[in-house]
Amino acid sequence: LDLGDLAMPVVDQVRMVTHYAPNARFGVSREQTRPVLLMLDELGKAPKPVMNMLLPVLHEGRLGDLMLPPGSIRFATTNLRTDGVGDNIPAHGYNRMISLNVANPTSDEWLSWAVQNAIDPLVMNFARENPQVFERYDTQGARAGKDANPYIFDPVRGNTRAFVSPRSLEAASNIVKQREVIGDAMLPTLAGAIGEPAARLMEAQVRLDDQLPRLAEVLKSPTKAKLPGGPGAHFLMAFKL
Repeated sequence: LDLGDLAMPVVDQVRMVTHYAPNARFGVSREQTRPVLLMLDELGKAPKPVMNMLLPVLHEGRLGDLMLPPGSIRFATTNLRTDGVGDNIPAHGYNRMISLNVANPTSDEWLSWAVQNAIDPLVMNFARENPQVFERYDTQGARAGKDANPYIFDPVRGNTRAFVSPRSLEAASNIVKQREVIGDAMLPTLAGAIGEPAARLMEAQVRLDDQLPRLAEVLKSPTKAKLPGGPGAHFLMAFKL
């Protein structure tokens, strides 16, 4: 990003002043009266010149010399400083904003999204049986240290590459769907997406799936299809159906 990505100076030859023409990605123009909903993603990682240009958008509703239409809503996202990924919003910038700490989705909340977005039933069952994979490292309290959650992003323990998150679970779903093609490489591939501890648990779910009747068999003869005992198998079959 540079300032040209935000607004381009345009000289008014008649009045001999400079105005700013905003980038179309902001969705605003000088003639616009309709309010906008504007999100500045990853604000904390912006270089200082870009940060100086964007903070007035949040503080004053102003982009260069263009005021956003009345009723516009603007907000930004960034990481926790303790995440260690380069966030650098200055104190005076935070002091002019309302800062909210956003929770991770719960297992049930993620499943309500997953069931509508073609996530593999095995991955959904993994999320149902392991709700701890949606925890945040900074909320573990007394469990931190050697008893810390091994599945999640945790800069304190150095677990910052492959870990469980909503997006890496979606990647795991794509891997599990292609397990017949991937073959023996499925476990290391899953480990590269969600970390080895979670990958081994998920592989166990895949082995359980191999014991279940095929969907075609259930649909052809639902009263005769054999289902292994145990709630894990029952939940997994329900997800598949």
